[in-house]
Amino acid sequence: MVVHETTYLKVFFDQPNDLFIQTWKTSPNTKIIFKGEMLKFVHKYKEYSPSKALWLHENFKFMIDLETKKWTEKNVIVPCVKAGNKKLAFVVSENIFSHLSVLDSFKGTKIDSPKHFPNKSLAMEWISSNTFNTLEDNVEPYISFNGIDEQGNVVLKFKTNSETSNLLKSLKSIIEVEKFKQKNYLKFLSLTKREKEVLFKYIHGESLNTISDSLYISIYTTRTHWRSIKRKLKIQSNYNLIKYLCYY
Repeated sequence: MVVHETTYLKVFFDQPNDLFIQTWKTSPNTKIIFKGEMLKFVHKYKEYSPSKALWLHENFKFMIDLETKKWTEKNVIVPCVKAGNKKLAFVVSENIFSHLSVLDSFKGTKIDSPKHFPNKSLAMEWISSNTFNTLEDNVEPYISFNGIDEQGNVVLKFKTNSETSNLLKSLKSIIEVEKFKQKNYLKFLSLTKREKEVLFKYIHGESLNTISDSLYISIYTTRTHWRSIKRKLKIQSNYNLIKYLCYY
C-alpha cells in the first residue's frame, strides 16, 4: 500500500516482506527540497518501522554535497536504523555521479553497507531473501574500452556481478585519484628532482636517516629537503602524503 506520496517521492509499504520501497518520481534539484522530502520519509519510516528498505534511484539526479551528506547521516540514516532498518538496497541512478554522492552518505554509520543493483528485480531478489550478503561480493569489476561514439566521446564498458557495490567503489576511487591529481599537479611540479626522491622514499616507509644514507647526503640536508617538501605541498599531516603515490 502507498503510505506517502508527493510531487517528488512515493513510498510503498510491502507488509508481507516488512519492506519500504521508495521511488523518486521527480529528482529534487535543491537541498531544501531534498531535505524536506527525506524528513517526510523518516517520519513515515518511524511510523511503520520496517526492517528493510529499497530505494529506486533511476530518476535521482541530485548531487549531495558534504554538508548534505552529514545532514543525511544524522537526520535520515541514523533515525531509520534506530527505527528498525536492518537491510538496505538501492537501484542505481542513471546519473552515476549522483549515486556516488549517495554512497558517501553511509561513511562512518553503523548500518551495514547498502547493496546496489542495476534493476528492481535483482534488488528485490536479494532484499526479500534471508541472506545479508550477495554470493559474489568478491568478484572484481572489469572495465574495458568500447570505442568512440559519433560525438567523439570515449565509451567504456563495465562488467561486474549483479550487485554493483564493488564497481561503484572502484569508480569512486578512480574519480578521487583524478581529482587529487588535477588539484595538486602544480604543487608536485614545484618540487626539485631531489625533493621528489626524498618524498618517494618517505612515503614508502623510509626514515629521514635511512633516506640520508641511501642518497649520500647529510641528515641536515635531508631535513631541509623535507621541510621544503611540506611547505610546497602544504602538508598538514603525513597521512596526506600517501596520496602523492598517484604521481609515481
